[in-house]
Amino acid sequence: MTVYSEKTNRIIAAIREYDDMRLIAANTPNDVKEKYGSLTSPRQSCLDGLPRARNPYAGEERLVDTLDMIAEMGRRYEKAVTFLRWFEPMWLALTEDERRMLETYKYSDVRSSMITELAEETNYSARHLRRTRQNALARLERLLFGG
Repeated sequence: MTVYSEKTNRIIAAIREYDDMRLIAANTPNDVKEKYGSLTSPRQSCLDGLPRARNPYAGEERLVDTLDMIAEMGRRYEKAVTFLRWFEPMWLALTEDERRMLETYKYSDVRSSMITELAEETNYSARHLRRTRQNALARLERLLFGG
């Protein structure tokens, strides 16, 4: 593995996370609505003194677990939205070719079969494409962190 600066490692990690964060931001509101819809009130216990289940508090525990899950989904959603506000405008400021080159980092840091495939597809050498990828990475670093 090639040694990169901490900023470069963060950018590569962000490139890898980008699709996941978009998916979380797009789907979480519907998932939360679905979970709220599945909430049921805990059962009333019978007053005959005998529990109806092995755990007389199973209904309450399910309710609490669902509420905890909804809270966790909310935290993940906030993290995704914050990430997208930071990363997406700079990602979209890159050209289509630069984004395509940087997406090769999703699969490998250094040598990727995707680079070889792109070289065959575009009739550029793999060396040229790696250099282009490094230039795109440097541009994205300037956009995200300045300098």
